[in-house]
Amino acid sequence: MEERIRSNIAYWEQRARELSIQESMGKQTQLSAQQARERAKELENTLARRLEEFDRQTWIVPTRPVTEMGFVVVPRGLLRRIEQRRVGGGKNSAEGSGSSGQSCSVLEPVQARRAQAVAVVMEEERRRGREPVDRSTEGLAYHIGSYHPEPGSVRFVVVLPVKEFNDELALNREELLLACNQPEHSVFACVRMDSTGGAEIRYGRVRVEELPSFEQATARTTVKSENGMPGA
Repeated sequence: MEERIRSNIAYWEQRARELSIQESMGKQTQLSAQQARERAKELENTLARRLEEFDRQTWIVPTRPVTEMGFVVVPRGLLRRIEQRRVGGGKNSAEGSGSSGQSCSVLEPVQARRAQAVAVVMEEERRRGREPVDRSTEGLAYHIGSYHPEPGSVRFVVVLPVKEFNDELALNREELLLACNQPEHSVFACVRMDSTGGAEIRYGRVRVEELPSFEQATARTTVKSENGMPGA
């Protein structure tokens, strides 16, 4: 590019000198010497601008893109239906019932029972010498992170309020993924509350044979009682 433009500049400078000589001799020319000099000047400006652009491009350093923020938009109705499938009807699932048209206010008692069950399980974990941390408000697949100071082990406790204890439960996809990815550290605590405020806890583990498809919000699976724990 630079060589081509410089060649054109040299041509128009030479052409300007020739036209200037012809004009001094009184000859009439189609193009004046002044016009030839202006064309040479325009080409000089073009060359300077292009060289400056190339110089700026040498300062461009490619880097990895950085994502500063992301959003996931989920319809409220979908969340409502998923929660109702988890807690709705049946002796083998968490407490609660209702249709897809329920309002959020109907689900508030279910959330209150879940919070009460989490508190009961945390107290049981402390009684067993562990250090539980309430993670139920963080949107994780589990509700309690329970740490043991001696062996330095940690387990992820999923709290499920139930009407009746049974070997089969309805779990959502996140809970099943937790059981699949952390089989030795994931524990499911089923809590049955009575009308007097008392509570009974049964711990169990889940063996996941096959994960549900992405279209499935929940799946039923068998819970085996954990040795050495209530209900074993």
